[in-house]
Amino acid sequence: MNIANYSCPNMTPAATRTEHAVRDWLATQINVLAYWRELLLATGDETGLVELLDDHEAFLRGAAAASEALPVSHQ
Repeated sequence: MNIANYSCPNMTPAATRTEHAVRDWLATQINVLAYWRELLLATGDETGLVELLDDHEAFLRGAAAASEALPVSHQ
């Protein structure tokens, strides 16, 4: 579902903006994790943090995918 074109007549503009902001935040967090992962790999991750970041990224990607599959919630 493309939320950019989704409209719900029962949602307030503020609720719609909030839904979009949360979905944008999820996408941003995925990018931030990728950045830190690359830095850890470049410096030789000896602590296992890359694995933790990979797990968290998978969680965020799942949340983002689930949010795209659901209609924007009604307030």
